[in-house]
Amino acid sequence: MPNGLIHDDSLRVHPDGFALQLTLPWYRSLWLSSVSTLEVSIDGVEVPQDHLRLELDGTAYPLDEVPAQSETLWFLQQHPLLVATIDAPVALGEAHEVTIHGQLRLPYMQIAPGQDGGPGMYVPNVVRQTLVLTATDTDAAPPALTSDVAPPPPATESDPFQLGLTLYSASAEFRAGWFDFDGLLDRVAELGIGPGIEIVASQVLPTYPHVTDEFERRWRSAFDRHGFDASSFGANLDMGRRRDRDMTPDEEFAFSKLMFEGAKKLGFPLVRIQSAKPELLRRLLPIAEDLELKLAYEIHAPMGPNADPILAVRETYAELDSPLLGFVADFSSTMHAMSPTLLRAVRRAGLDDEAVDRLQAIWATDASMRDRQQEFIGYLESRDFDPGRLGSFAHLAFNMHGHVDPREWADIMPQILHVHAKFYDIDENGQEPAIDYPEHVRVFVENGYRGYWSSEWEGHAFAELGEVDPLLLVRRQTDTDALASDAGVPDFRRMPVPQAIAWLVEHGEPADPRPDIDTASLKRRFPRLTGVLTEDRTVDGPHGAVPVRSYVDPGAPPSGAGLVWVHGGAFIGGHLDMPESNWVAHELAVRGIPVIAVDYTKCLGDVHFPVPSDDVLAAWRYARDVASDWIDVDAENLALGGGSAGGNLTAGVAGRLRDAGEALPAGLVLVYPVLHPNGPAASVELDPDSPMSDLTRNFAGSDAALTDPHAFAGTGEAAGFPPTLVVVCEHDPLRTSGEVFAAALADGGVPVDLRVEADADHGHIDHPGDEGALRTLDAMTAWLTR
Repeated sequence: MPNGLIHDDSLRVHPDGFALQLTLPWYRSLWLSSVSTLEVSIDGVEVPQDHLRLELDGTAYPLDEVPAQSETLWFLQQHPLLVATIDAPVALGEAHEVTIHGQLRLPYMQIAPGQDGGPGMYVPNVVRQTLVLTATDTDAAPPALTSDVAPPPPATESDPFQLGLTLYSASAEFRAGWFDFDGLLDRVAELGIGPGIEIVASQVLPTYPHVTDEFERRWRSAFDRHGFDASSFGANLDMGRRRDRDMTPDEEFAFSKLMFEGAKKLGFPLVRIQSAKPELLRRLLPIAEDLELKLAYEIHAPMGPNADPILAVRETYAELDSPLLGFVADFSSTMHAMSPTLLRAVRRAGLDDEAVDRLQAIWATDASMRDRQQEFIGYLESRDFDPGRLGSFAHLAFNMHGHVDPREWADIMPQILHVHAKFYDIDENGQEPAIDYPEHVRVFVENGYRGYWSSEWEGHAFAELGEVDPLLLVRRQTDTDALASDAGVPDFRRMPVPQAIAWLVEHGEPADPRPDIDTASLKRRFPRLTGVLTEDRTVDGPHGAVPVRSYVDPGAPPSGAGLVWVHGGAFIGGHLDMPESNWVAHELAVRGIPVIAVDYTKCLGDVHFPVPSDDVLAAWRYARDVASDWIDVDAENLALGGGSAGGNLTAGVAGRLRDAGEALPAGLVLVYPVLHPNGPAASVELDPDSPMSDLTRNFAGSDAALTDPHAFAGTGEAAGFPPTLVVVCEHDPLRTSGEVFAAALADGGVPVDLRVEADADHGHIDHPGDEGALRTLDAMTAWLTR
């Protein structure tokens, strides 16, 4: 198992009986006092505790003395022997079944501080392994490594970030001894990764927390040889180093000060810290100032920039007002799903499909990390499944996977000094399936971040040793990041509209780069959606076939209401599989509102109004005809609605129905609609400097259409419309269009509800799970079922 105590070559012959060569089951060095339990059985016979001793660096420790060794470091690359005294010594080449149970506590991951001078609670790392091992006297040989790798894309002055990695990415291989420190840096250089190099001090320093002159010489020699750049020095705070009590504030300060001095000695400009309380930050700032070091507090899962402990740090920073103070953004905070690597690991440990689904469902809730941990552990125990079989994963599945919205990074962007570009997996498309990297790139580029983007593969916590080459994965990720702004798909938000249209005509609409927005992934992320049934059909429209899709949840209590729903996309993009169509329809279906989603012809090339409006009108008429049979909704209870451009089209169709004397929808739902040629001004006068005007002209196709109320409902008479819900967003520049139309409806005697979604922006319902989007869906449900 990953992070195990023993491996295939661990059973060693010994004159006293046998020995197990142990591997530290974690990514960093720990104090020997961290070891709480070591129990061993061989061939089903337990070895008494007083027949076991731990031999480390030439010293033997009876197990009952190990917890007191708070000054003895178990360096990550050391492999001490657990010696067992038995009557019949094991012979070379014999095979035996060995079971080991170990428990360590992680002295820097404090759950709760100690009370009344006693020890605090710390995250446990539990290991239970049973392996059939053959006694040996040699270490297993490391595998051959791939060396035939093309050079990386060259860096340019226009690149938004500086690229690099943290050596933490190769934790398992470094721990196994496949690389010494120099060899690890050589491998990084061979693969063309860098130039930024970050270290975790507790991982690479054999004399942690001290930086010796010898290590400094090795460090600088390697850097000079490869032209690397020191980016970030990771400093843990081992509050639980002693078993009898936590560190005192003075000890925390002295321990941290020692690492700040080591960072300066190695030439790092920045020290990354964790867990430091505001009082310690105040004491460390003068040290950082004296050493000319930046001090960056890591924001790591499960917390985000606006979690209460981080807000306390932000308040302290505001009080101290120093440019040296900032944050490290770790993308583990902002994940939209649990990593496939973790899910594979817990399956190997014995979780079945039901348990894995329950794990993901609990993870997705808004409960605190500790409450989610306890709920999951309680669930396992209710099924007589020992949580210890998962090792530390029962806790770390929640501790290492946060689900904060990545847009929150913008709240502190000026103070972000370094980025942990955390990733667990890279799929066949070069993307991380559980972290929305395109969105992260967008947030950081648009908000002006220009520091190091340090790749950090944490899959080693879950993957088996040798399962992948982590540095090759890092290289794949850095290649993707380097090309993120020029990956063959343009950024349509920055491209002139005529150029964007020409690109779409030539290439077609590109795939959405966001992972986990397909239907199967949505149902994994949101188990409540699993019962929704869909059916695709086409409607004969005047310009060709119009795709439509039904959504019905047979298990949902029927509300009697139904909705024909039309997605947006600036009239030039969008489709039935985009979240604004597919996820929204799923969510309404489980709320008891069957949906018929509608696609339409895009305004590309020579296509303009009224073509997409004709498509929606044809789909509406078809939906009324078949609603009772297809989705079990009476036609008189069928509403019509859409988002953005879809809101425009549905409002225009409602006007066409009214003017033709046809039956109107039971209601009209308009979400951030574009109802005027100039949406931001709610007028027909176009702004020549606005891209919105180009999109408007492209949709209209003629000057006459700009004032046609069937093209832009906001330009015409509002009386006679069906009851209408208008949802606008607080931060949407198009908000005015919806508000003005809602006022016109009210003046025309139409029952209208106007909702302003607080702290939301245009397109928010295209983001599955977004809090504002869920509020909007709840409001739509309440209005449709009123």
